[in-house]
Amino acid sequence: MTMIAACAVIACAFDATLAVADTDDDSQLVYCLATDSRDALIDAAVALGLAQRSGNGLVVGGEILDVQAWRGVRPEDFRRTCEALSAAKRASGPSALASALPFLTGVTSALLAFAAALALASVTRGRERAAHLRSASDDFRQAVEAYLDGWDKTHLRVEATGRRSALLSRLGVVRTAHRRWVTVEAVEHELVGGAVGQAISQPSADGRDLTADLKAVHDDVLRIARALEQPLWPHPGMHSLSGRSA
Repeated sequence: MTMIAACAVIACAFDATLAVADTDDDSQLVYCLATDSRDALIDAAVALGLAQRSGNGLVVGGEILDVQAWRGVRPEDFRRTCEALSAAKRASGPSALASALPFLTGVTSALLAFAAALALASVTRGRERAAHLRSASDDFRQAVEAYLDGWDKTHLRVEATGRRSALLSRLGVVRTAHRRWVTVEAVEHELVGGAVGQAISQPSADGRDLTADLKAVHDDVLRIARALEQPLWPHPGMHSLSGRSA
């Protein structure tokens, strides 16, 4: 049963191949017998040395024949001439590349426009995040300095804690978008568990001079903001802590 089925498949494939071949032969025959192709067919027969021209007919064996009569008398010569004429027509027609070129150009233009739009959106988004990050860092730095220098520690600590939360929120957005930027996590750690963070959370740490620590955190935030403004460039310094401010 399996052998029979296989033979049936092979037979169907063979029939399909013959059908395609027949279609090609038919289209070639229609082209060669068309009125517009008659002169070209006669010229092709003359070029191949199979006949001579006589007006709109062919001279074969001293007899003047039209194309249909010539086909009946010399079918092999007709077939040879028709195939040569059809091949010459295909060779002179536009190449597949030339035909596809307008489409490829359109697709390429669309892809370039899409890439440019993505790049512009990335740059715009990066600049917005950088501006928000700088603003949050400035507010935090001013709140901490006021807390360290002020007398009303309770109120100023609340203000500094709120500004720290706002800065951490902005850093969290950056960390989500750039998970390999370890500098962001390092700054977050400093704000929570570092000297500045401890000074805000623990009143006992008020007496320490945190000017250098506060500046280092602010400088790191500015480095992150500058990287955000250049989203199309690699930023290896964001992937390690070697480039951080001392």
